[in-house]
Amino acid sequence: SSLQEELEGTDPASSSEETTIEDQHQDKITQLEQEKEAINQQYLRLRADLENIRRRSQMELAGSRQAAQEELVLQILPVLDNLERAMNTPGDNDGWKKGMEMVIRQFQEVLMQQGLEPIPAMGVTFDPQVHEAVLREPADAPDGTILQEMQKGYKFNGKVIRPSMVKVADA
Repeated sequence: SSLQEELEGTDPASSSEETTIEDQHQDKITQLEQEKEAINQQYLRLRADLENIRRRSQMELAGSRQAAQEELVLQILPVLDNLERAMNTPGDNDGWKKGMEMVIRQFQEVLMQQGLEPIPAMGVTFDPQVHEAVLREPADAPDGTILQEMQKGYKFNGKVIRPSMVKVADA
């Protein structure tokens, strides 16, 4: 029988070796495809992590910048207060007063461009979120109405950085 198989050119051992080699190659291909997919998934995760780090860094930088600007504005506010007080002192020199008004206006414009905005106080109803009552006084105005602003309050980029110090009507 083996002589007949040799004559016909079919060797059962050779045939099974070819399928074994093909199976081994197919197994290797499958293994490599799985490794490729795993590496690709790892790459995508790392890329997403990098993007998240980039985004978080930008947000932290923006927060730091905001804090630095806020600190600068807080340091400049007393200067603005003093300029405004100087304007309210009695004096006969109109030229000096006009010059001071120009300086104050320019100074206010620079601060407004940086995100500073004054908190309205006179004649409005007291709001503890933006006003600090330092005095209460009986008055004809409705209870809680602000009668006098002792010191201006300010918001910086929408956040109260200094509440207005006010005198409030006590009915």
